[in-house]
Order: sequence, then C-alpha cells, then structure tokens
Amino acid sequence: EGARGADGLRLRTVSDVFTPDSFKGMVRTSIDYLRGVKEIGMRYTERMLPVRAPLTVVGEVSASGADNELRIARPASGKPFYVTSHTFNELLSSLSAMSRTCRLLSLTFWLFGAYMLGSTAVNELMTRHRARELLRRVLEEQRAAAGKQAGT
Repeated sequence: EGARGADGLRLRTVSDVFTPDSFKGMVRTSIDYLRGVKEIGMRYTERMLPVRAPLTVVGEVSASGADNELRIARPASGKPFYVTSHTFNELLSSLSAMSRTCRLLSLTFWLFGAYMLGSTAVNELMTRHRARELLRRVLEEQRAAAGKQAGT
C-alpha cells in the first residue's frame, strides 16, 4: 500500500522487462478472444526513489520497528493524502491554482443559471403582460361594439 499509487514522483526506472506470453490453454485463449483481448505478454517495470531525494508527504507518517523506519499510510479518516517530490509550497500553489479554476467554473455556472432563471421569469412576465393587453383590447372593442349597437 503506502505511496504506491502516488503521482508526481520523480522515480528512476530500475528495470523494464517484457516477457512474451506462452500458450495459456484453449479455454483461456477462447475467453480472451470472446472478450476482445489479445494478450501478447507481460511488462514489468520497477521504479525507485533515489536515496536522499526530498519528499513531501501530506497524510500519515509513522515510525515502526526498532530502527524507527518511516511508514507512509493513507489516513483512515479520509483526509487528503499526497506523496510528491515537489516542495510543500509548490504543492500549495498547484492546489490554489485548482481552487481558482473551480471557483471560476462555479461562478460561470452560477451566472449561467441566474441568466436562465432571469430569462424564464422575463418571458413569463412578458407573456402575462401581452395576455392582459390582449384582454384589455378585446374588452374595449366589445364595449365599443356594444355602444354602437346601443346608439343605433
């Protein structure tokens, strides 16, 4: 476990080995064919962090064993977990850039939603206004027609 899935580490490749796949048997080959998979072999890559390389860990680090060996672990409480070869300030600046991006996106979506609500409200008000105007004109014409009939 530990920092195995961490991104952003500058690791040196120690070994990169490709082993061609041998015949796996008729059943396994048929299943792979039906799934659309054609396995040609396995590639094993080992990478390591150079000795004395600076490392920034945000999460849980604990000492274990008699020689106080450091162990990196993902926090059990779901708090953030970062393992990087960048400095803490570089990590903070990248996270603040992401925060600015998210803030800008949320503002954009908020403005778009406000525009959509506003345009819907304006259209509804305009429709009601037109209906009232039409009703007023119809009533005026009915009164005028009734006045002409009464005067004739």
